Amino acid sequence: MKKLCKILLLCGLVFMGGCSKNISKENEQPQKDTTTLHIIVNNEKKEVFNKEVTVDGNVASLEEFLEKADELDVVLTDSKYGKRLDGMLNIETKDWNKGPWWLYSSTTNKKCKENNMCPAISDLTIENGDEFTFEFTSEM
Repeated sequence: MKKLCKILLLCGLVFMGGCSKNISKENEQPQKDTTTLHIIVNNEKKEVFNKEVTVDGNVASLEEFLEKADELDVVLTDSKYGKRLDGMLNIETKDWNKGPWWLYSSTTNKKCKENNMCPAISDLTIENGDEFTFEFTSEM
């Protein structure tokens, strides 16, 4: 009889442990990964934006980040070299032959530092915390 009581008690504990695990999993909120970059935007050398921008999800490229960064109001266009940055914060290149154009740089991004320039936004791998400066300028 003692053996039967011990077995029933053990089964009850295992059952209760399994139920409490399921309850706690139901109450857990799924964690969203985020990516944050420090973004500086200059329009003809005048700073118009300077702050941390966060998007939901882990994004691999600068293109993916900009597509998700609603507050930057980015306009990207397909080109033969990948995505081209045509506009940001309602500032757009009207004539690609005359300019002004969007340029960008980073002093923190590993690929930009290694190459002494940033590659195309489609090819530019980013890391959480990178800083980018976007310059709308007629000067090359």
